[in-house]
Amino acid sequence: MKLHEQHDPRSINVHTGGGPALINLGTIYGHVQQVIGDVTGAGYGEFAALLQQLADAINKAEELGDERKAYLEQLEFIAKEAAEPAEKRQASVVKGLFMGLRARLEDAAHVAEVMILVGPALAHHFGLTWPF
Repeated sequence: MKLHEQHDPRSINVHTGGGPALINLGTIYGHVQQVIGDVTGAGYGEFAALLQQLADAINKAEELGDERKAYLEQLEFIAKEAAEPAEKRQASVVKGLFMGLRARLEDAAHVAEVMILVGPALAHHFGLTWPF
């Protein structure tokens, strides 16, 4: 090893994997399923079944591309809030998230169909007025 040897600061080697980053939707989808299981465990099985249908539709909607990750994460947050006791739920945050999801997913046919079912159930669960 040569301690007195100097490194040329003008040369920098950067190695990248190239191409778009792969999103592991399976992991995210698994987290969503676990949280939806918590909604069932909290005694809201019917609502949990609707959330599961929405998660399935988003997961399978390849036309959404990489955005599926964000949509599943938002659904995971909604499900976490749904499992909370009523007095701890952040209903206004859930409402905003759902409105955003609804607006962004209305063009994905299979997802939009499920959103029509989930909307009124979500409003009821969180004590919100439907439609919003």
